Amino acid sequence: MNFIVYALTCPLTGEPRYVGQSSRGARRLQEHLQGTKAVDGSRYKKYWVQSLLDKGLEPGHVVLLELSGPEYLDAAEMFWIQELRSRGCALTNLTDGGGGLRGYRRQGPSSLKGKPRSPEVRAKISASLFGRPLSNEHRVKLMIAHTGKPSPHKGRSPSPEHRAKLSASLLRYHSK
Repeated sequence: MNFIVYALTCPLTGEPRYVGQSSRGARRLQEHLQGTKAVDGSRYKKYWVQSLLDKGLEPGHVVLLELSGPEYLDAAEMFWIQELRSRGCALTNLTDGGGGLRGYRRQGPSSLKGKPRSPEVRAKISASLFGRPLSNEHRVKLMIAHTGKPSPHKGRSPSPEHRAKLSASLLRYHSK
């Protein structure tokens, strides 16, 4: 059978992480391991697969359904994505499946607004951003965003001398 709906699974837990379809049979599964092209669907799946490869691991795979023709391939993929999500699987699929953008939900920073993050996650984010130079455009946007807001210095504004020292250190740091 050439028409399949499959799941890529975590090699450590066995949990399904991505559901896909193929009209080329199991050859499609190998393509996930070969650099995962940028046009290749979910960027989250791409990063997940790459993170496994970086650790010397490969995702597992399981064929969920084999079909004799392409007629029901989209519907079958949509069924399995819905089924696995309802079971609590953390799929990397961006859409509800079936080819196209059906069910696309924007992922990224705006979808995380207001959601609490654990201290470990906050520490990782902080560490990844520490030392990263800011563009002049980004600095201007930050200045505009903070204009008129209270100082973060526990209810008191820094002295003019302290402001001068901060400015000098920021200029030295960003001119490197």
